[in-house]
Amino acid sequence: MNPRLTRKADVTSEVLPDGSMVLFDPTNMMAYPITASGAVIWEAYGSSPVPVRLVEDLLSVYDAPREIVERDLRAFVSHLLEFGILLPVNEDEAVRR
Repeated sequence: MNPRLTRKADVTSEVLPDGSMVLFDPTNMMAYPITASGAVIWEAYGSSPVPVRLVEDLLSVYDAPREIVERDLRAFVSHLLEFGILLPVNEDEAVRR
């Protein structure tokens, strides 16, 4: 799983006391509550368009088989793409940066 993705620029996030997070997209006035593991994934995409160690980072925190972590990661990223708050990187823009 190595698609180059980026977070939608105007989406804000608020970390909650339990480590979970609420993402807010002002474009459509939608709030998206996510779990603590979802927050780890969201943060990872803020620092890199391809967070290469993400599965390993999640495995170090959660006691779950690799295939389950990978499956859940793909599903979560797919939901973020579906909601339009995680976006494919425009390769032309990436080259200009």
